[in-house]
Amino acid sequence: MTDMLAAAARRDGWDGAVRTDDGWRLPLVDATGFRHEFDEDVACGSWEFRLLRPGLSIATVNYTVQQPTPRRHCPGDNLVLSAMLSGTSHMYRDSGFEGELADGYCTLYGVRQDDEFQTFYHPGKPLKWVSVFLERERFFKTTGLDAADLPDDLLRFLAGGEALPPRNIPLSNAALMATTEIFEHSLNGSFAHAYLTAKALELACQILFVKARSLDTDLQGPAFTRAEFDRLKMARALLEENLDEPLNIHEIARAAGLTRQKLQFGFRLLYGDTVGRLRDRIRMQHALQLVRSSDMAIIEIALETGYEHHASFTRAFKAAFGISPAQMRRLARQSLLVKRSGSTSGGSNDGATGPAC
Repeated sequence: MTDMLAAAARRDGWDGAVRTDDGWRLPLVDATGFRHEFDEDVACGSWEFRLLRPGLSIATVNYTVQQPTPRRHCPGDNLVLSAMLSGTSHMYRDSGFEGELADGYCTLYGVRQDDEFQTFYHPGKPLKWVSVFLERERFFKTTGLDAADLPDDLLRFLAGGEALPPRNIPLSNAALMATTEIFEHSLNGSFAHAYLTAKALELACQILFVKARSLDTDLQGPAFTRAEFDRLKMARALLEENLDEPLNIHEIARAAGLTRQKLQFGFRLLYGDTVGRLRDRIRMQHALQLVRSSDMAIIEIALETGYEHHASFTRAFKAAFGISPAQMRRLARQSLLVKRSGSTSGGSNDGATGPAC
């Protein structure tokens, strides 16, 4: 983290392309950070890091590794919020398994200054996420939040640096939109800097609001074995694999080998929501991706996500995101046209160039 902040602020005198052991580090033209482009045999894609203001940084990751890849991380004295749009990665410390970066969730954690952990990425699996870094000692000044609104475990980390273990917070529709908009913005220069600063704080507030009001730590229910946790993950996979013909709770519980009580309680414990609400959220996340990035007809997207009628899908989509699917598609295409126009004229929002897959 120290190295990334120094490079982003140009404190190390770096101001041009630099060769690394797995690619190239290239400065962004707005002088707020850099892009790391991987060598083709390592990964296809890149990640970017920006220092937005003292105490607030952001990383956007979008790549696919070409071979099994472990990576070590030392985030420094920061609260980290990693919102995953695509992919899964396990987190390990020397003592063993620590947590999981999971598709559709924001993994929130806090580590002390010199603590490290390792992640592992599987080849051929696209990875796409946004990480917001909030410096512990500047947290309240940076966010403007009040300590009275925050949960005790977070306050212990902020006050004394007590480690905050990874916790997966479900991405609400608002948090999902903020994460998506961070990736897809078409602004440049100071406009991009101001926009990303606002979006990073918006994403952090959406996640911290959910955590502060989570009842999971107060839940009383049956204990779970490791095998039953694996069955809960199987049940979630069944939701994702049957969006076009959604299974009911009884069918999911039977297929996963769990009672209805353990299924429902386990979803609240592991995923922070009920089976039904998680299923609806997964459907809407998939629908948002198809609306924004595919040419499928709206009725086809409705059917693929389990809605039999165009009208019922439109109502659900508008309730989730505030606008209709047709309006969302128009906005996405307008944004893409602006971005392409900016790239053609040399006014790209990031401005870095380098090796591409």
